Amino acid sequence: MDFNIEVGYLDGVKDALGDTVSKDIEDLGIDSVDAVRTALLYRINGDLDRKKIDSICKNLLSDPIIQWYKAREGNENENKPAGDGFIADVFFKKGVTDAVGDSVKLGIKDMGIKGVESARTGVRYMITGGVSREVIKRICQSLLANSVIQDYIISG
Repeated sequence: MDFNIEVGYLDGVKDALGDTVSKDIEDLGIDSVDAVRTALLYRINGDLDRKKIDSICKNLLSDPIIQWYKAREGNENENKPAGDGFIADVFFKKGVTDAVGDSVKLGIKDMGIKGVESARTGVRYMITGGVSREVIKRICQSLLANSVIQDYIISG
């Protein structure tokens, strides 16, 4: 079974990466972005059920004091931006070593959960403001993804 997991910061918790990306976007000369929020993405494949995934999310992937998580079965992430925004998901290309993904897989094994075949990681950028899809594409190509080793998908 494939699971897509998203881990983000609770409302009111500082998103340092989002703030940094927002400033970098301004440095590109784009001043129409209102905010950038980020979330960590995990694609975990293996012989897992909902109970095991919830345990992995609660005990390994998230900190319940400052973070929330969503875990969905299947191959597709839920890419629905709120309002006037866009979502850009960035993942390593197939064949590129994902060291964090390898660490997640090992951590799951250390929890005593068997059957994980693969764990891949990525970052979701939720960008709000008066920007077009072309501007978001420019942001992805300039700041968010290294085209040699990463792919990105824009939604919104």
